[in-house]
Amino acid sequence: MLKRLHIRNFTVFEDAEFELSEGLNVVVGTNGSGKTHLLKLAYTIESVGAKILNDEWLVQDAHNWANGLSRGLMGRFRPESIGRLVRAQAKNGRKRNSLAVIEAEFLKGNQAAVEFKLAANAQLTPDHRKLPITVSKFPKGNELIMPVLMPAKEMLAMFTGLTSLARERAISIDQTYVDLAEHLEAPAKNKLDAYAKKAIASLEHIMGGKILLENGRFYFYPPKGERQAIDMVAEGFRKLATIVQLLSNGRLSPNNTLYWDEPEANLNPALLREVAALLVTLVQAGIQVVLATHSLFLLKEIHILAYKKKASVRYFGLSAETGEATSVTMSDNLELLPDIVALDAELAQTDRFQEVLDRKHAE
Repeated sequence: MLKRLHIRNFTVFEDAEFELSEGLNVVVGTNGSGKTHLLKLAYTIESVGAKILNDEWLVQDAHNWANGLSRGLMGRFRPESIGRLVRAQAKNGRKRNSLAVIEAEFLKGNQAAVEFKLAANAQLTPDHRKLPITVSKFPKGNELIMPVLMPAKEMLAMFTGLTSLARERAISIDQTYVDLAEHLEAPAKNKLDAYAKKAIASLEHIMGGKILLENGRFYFYPPKGERQAIDMVAEGFRKLATIVQLLSNGRLSPNNTLYWDEPEANLNPALLREVAALLVTLVQAGIQVVLATHSLFLLKEIHILAYKKKASVRYFGLSAETGEATSVTMSDNLELLPDIVALDAELAQTDRFQEVLDRKHAE
């Protein structure tokens, strides 16, 4: 789990600070304000830390951290060169090379932090001998659980053979999807904790059936009738089925972090209400959740449930004018978060809708 993330001169962020809650963290903002970049950066740092701190074959040193971060950022952001991730600054009308500085603190104490720098002119050589990242601080000895990132597009339909293909050859796909496929292919646990049973039962009720991984493929089993290939299931249900699988095999567990990009994609409002309830169940079980959303409906449902269940939620509002750096506003109360784009747009639509109704009644 991450406690704090300080980003300077990285993609759309000039100087941004994120103090993350151990529970539910919700990121809102306009397109291009950096929501997905934030999730990918935090996920990359945490996943690299999990591999180094949990693998006895990897030496806990600055070189392995730099190597892991370099490969991770290239694989998940897929820039032309890794130096393109650095935010270019202007001086006297001309762009000059700048330096991205990232510091992340884990929920293991003040000493559990990593800090690294990336220059705008940096390159990652094919043999990885010259590393573009310089690590000045890194944690030692603390175990981390491998985080999970769910992208906006579901991937059960593309799951079959993805991990083996990625191991055999270079493929032009965001490493995030390969990571998720590796999580999904883990075998189911023999015994589940109470929170997992509760969440799975709720999701299976919503979907109207169960999913099973058989011979490298996912299938949907309705209560009656024949099984269906997962490709034939509605995309919204496939996203819920992904959560079911991650709970069933223990890849979503206490002290872990779930990063979820736009959970509302391809889900109707009725299902979003269930997603909000699921998120509260996960955080109450000790799972940190960081999600990015455009959905006012989902924001409202989270706000309502957080009040009823006494669950803590931290909101981050991202805003950026064209060409300008993203500014960040943090609040533990949705009502106090300024410039919620989704809220402003929906309220404006409500006013226009009411105006049309009034005119029709006046005719």
